[in-house]
Amino acid sequence: MKKSILFAAFAALLTLASVNVTYAQSKQDLKLAKSRAKELTKEGWKPETSEETTYALAIMYSKKHNGDYQEYVSDGVSSKSLNAAKAKARNNAINEYVEYSKSIVKARIASELNDVAGEEQENYIGAYERLIVKELQDGIFHAPNVVLYKGSYEARLYYLIDNNAAEKAVRNAMKQAAEESGLAHNHAEGISGFINSGLESLKDFAK
Repeated sequence: MKKSILFAAFAALLTLASVNVTYAQSKQDLKLAKSRAKELTKEGWKPETSEETTYALAIMYSKKHNGDYQEYVSDGVSSKSLNAAKAKARNNAINEYVEYSKSIVKARIASELNDVAGEEQENYIGAYERLIVKELQDGIFHAPNVVLYKGSYEARLYYLIDNNAAEKAVRNAMKQAAEESGLAHNHAEGISGFINSGLESLKDFAK
């Protein structure tokens, strides 16, 4: 009986500690959101919707601290409209991620598939680039977490990149590119390990 009571008390303390940590983190997120929103307002940025910048940022920061995410900010400017500026900002985010992930894939080819070079490598990278763009458009950069605008032609998009989803997207593109370019057939022995080995450096994109 005493053991049961002690166990229940210990469990309650753990729950309370967890709540306190969450509460402290929430307060920290809100404080950071308020400070950042104030800076952005001074710079002339406004929220796209009726939702306050502070509130939108606080939700994003809270989600970031409760999962495996990277925060990424992308700007876009257009002489036509805010929607065109948003589209440019989104494309800029996708293109930067494509280039970053391509550099990782190239480096890994050099270190793990050093018998792949020249035209064979170019064909693979070309296929990967086309395929990863679709993966990113459909998933990672589909919808921003926060949208701000300045004037009528400048947009700023805040994305939370889910690291697990991003790694899955890169692996999918790598696998399909290997099949399309013939790498999966010509280098069957090493390609599986190449695709499935760690991609930890993807988590450094937004740093």
